[in-house]
Amino acid sequence: MTILRALKVGLAAGLVAGVVLGAYILLVMGPLIDEAEAFEGEENPVSLELRRATAFGGAVLIGVLIGIPLALVFPLAESLLPWRSVVWKALVLGLLAYLIFSLLPILNVPTNPPGVETNLSVEEREFWYVGTMISALGGVLAGFGLYYILTPRTKSATARKFLLGGSLLVVATLWTLPFLLRPRIERISGVIPSGLIETFYYLTVLEWAVFWVVLSTALALLWPRFRTAPASESFRSPG
Repeated sequence: MTILRALKVGLAAGLVAGVVLGAYILLVMGPLIDEAEAFEGEENPVSLELRRATAFGGAVLIGVLIGIPLALVFPLAESLLPWRSVVWKALVLGLLAYLIFSLLPILNVPTNPPGVETNLSVEEREFWYVGTMISALGGVLAGFGLYYILTPRTKSATARKFLLGGSLLVVATLWTLPFLLRPRIERISGVIPSGLIETFYYLTVLEWAVFWVVLSTALALLWPRFRTAPASESFRSPG
């Protein structure tokens, strides 16, 4: 598959996932945000229609910006993962991406609706949110890199099991580290009911789960349609 074809798959899958994400934001998250703003009692100067259009357009853009890199990485995952089914490989890659880029950061730095502040500044929350992503990605790269580099040199089955366990320990350690180092986060909710805050948090977790499932499924379904190129064209850049 040429890079151009991978870009096409990523673009198409990203558009599909972005539209679904935009619909989720409009139908599920939007009403919660409106309710939180109503509790604050401050009128938003931006019209509801413009906010909805901006949110939907931003979701589609996010889908494309994530879908293209995922499609470019998928050939590597396809060669490393043991399953024969393209769908399973794409879903496993999507699950891993969900854990790294969505679930772990949200668990470490919970999202809040408008009107809810924390004892950490915006910059501090962004630092730990992004830092959790970097640590999680680094754990996967370090753990699996260690395993695939040392496995060819390991002949004993027992040694390979210890090597696998050690690699997974590296992953788990780097995944846990941000949770141990981050300062304690305390919510300052003001007039926002705690039930609304918790609902917003759990629906955000679900939001990104839906996004990654749709994106990885679309990637798997579109992938075979772009695998008909001659072997001589495989993985060469266009032109």
